Amino acid sequence: MDKTTTPKKVVTPEEKKRMLYFGNSHLNHQFRYPSNFIRTSKYTLITFLPKSILLQFEKYANIYFLITAILQSIPAISPLSPFSAIAPVIFVIFLAVCREGFEDWLRHVSDNELNASTCTVYREGKFVQQSWRHLAVGDIVRVEEEEFFPADIIVFSCSNDNGMCYIETGSLDGEKNLKPKVAPKETMPLFNASTPTVRLEGSIKCDLPNSALYQYEGLMTIFGDKKINLNAKQLLLRGAKLKNTEWIVGIVVYTGVDTKIMKNAEASKGKQSNVERTVNKCIIAILGIQMFLCALSAVAGLIWTIVNLDGNYQHILYLGKTYGKGKQAVLFFFSYFLLFNTMIPISLVISLELVKVIQAFFIKRDKEMYYNGRYSNASTSSIMEELGQVDYVFSDKTGTLTCNKMEFKLAMIGDRLYGDKSVLEANAAGGLKRKPTFTDKKAGVDYTFDNTELTRDIQMQTDPHLNLKVTGVANFSIKSQSDLILEFLKGLSLNHDCVLEKDKEGNLNYQVNSEIRG
Repeated sequence: MDKTTTPKKVVTPEEKKRMLYFGNSHLNHQFRYPSNFIRTSKYTLITFLPKSILLQFEKYANIYFLITAILQSIPAISPLSPFSAIAPVIFVIFLAVCREGFEDWLRHVSDNELNASTCTVYREGKFVQQSWRHLAVGDIVRVEEEEFFPADIIVFSCSNDNGMCYIETGSLDGEKNLKPKVAPKETMPLFNASTPTVRLEGSIKCDLPNSALYQYEGLMTIFGDKKINLNAKQLLLRGAKLKNTEWIVGIVVYTGVDTKIMKNAEASKGKQSNVERTVNKCIIAILGIQMFLCALSAVAGLIWTIVNLDGNYQHILYLGKTYGKGKQAVLFFFSYFLLFNTMIPISLVISLELVKVIQAFFIKRDKEMYYNGRYSNASTSSIMEELGQVDYVFSDKTGTLTCNKMEFKLAMIGDRLYGDKSVLEANAAGGLKRKPTFTDKKAGVDYTFDNTELTRDIQMQTDPHLNLKVTGVANFSIKSQSDLILEFLKGLSLNHDCVLEKDKEGNLNYQVNSEIRG
């Protein structure tokens, strides 16, 4: 009998692309893209009890106490009331479940607060305020300076004439430096802030949602046939903040769980601290010792039964002999198991849970960690004991550890050397001398550069031996050592990354902190 095989479907590159429409965003309903609602909590109302209870049995102590409670409920093994064993187990699990529920409720509160944040969306010919959760793929949004992006957005216009805008991605990759983004020059004129209307319709075919923060490829089609290539320079990521730009207008391409930040986020899961892992190992070791003692006691009890009860009617009448030797040995084993169960105290587990709850309470009320209108939040108290413990330090560059702290020692300006020249002389140890020449007691720092010659030359207004022409600048020359020193210090202050900002009057401004001591 011949077997027929179904050929595998070959996925073409076109099928690996996402298609979306803007200007007519209702056309995107057919694709059923996810909403912009996000959830970082671990539980729902339905899954909370089963999941949180099962999570507690990752601790070996809870499994041990559950087995002990079950054995204590068997009359043939234990003469004690089952309540004395079951009640502590229920209390421990109840306390841990309540702690898990409270922490997850705080996550729900945080999610609802974020989803209820408002943004400016273009609807029915005007910009209106909408909550983030109601944002959809294909919507046109406007984001102001210092605002966070509500979704992954393709920028098509901004307030800067050159189309450049800047974002801070500290919440994504920890980098505080500004990253430049640029709007396509073809779409820059399509929006004017003075007449805030958008007459833009078209489509975008781009990559499927993925976790690559700095990779993006797409093709925008506007006015029917005009095509514009898109890349990561146009993609503004959810969670980033707009900086040094008055406003941007863009098109939403990824929402909710499809955004880059959510693709990189791990699903919430139970966490175990090193202390809990160590306690689990200790419990296994103690349990092994306890099993050995129970077996030894059961064998000794069986030997005593054989020696003293077989054929001794008086002893049998007093002690009873209901079961055979094999079954009696098993009952002896579990009876001794209950007698030795105090080797693993349940009070230890209760103490650990109470300490975590109390410590989380104090952290959330610590005034020294109060910042920007908020107290600190212990989102996962199950790993509370990990605070302050550092095993490894990873560094991508030396500046992470050294703070990039440099000291200004010498300067060669023109043909003159300024500074403490003794630092060029090696000392007996083979290193360089460090001789503080100025101390700022208020700031708590000292400097190794404070030169009287430099102060004198700055005050000298003319120098008959100096007349330097500056190439490319008409009617400008340096006629004194003082001018040369000032140009040197000005270049030293300004020649680094600096973002210019244009104010409402059209003036260009920049921020530089410089201080010359003389």
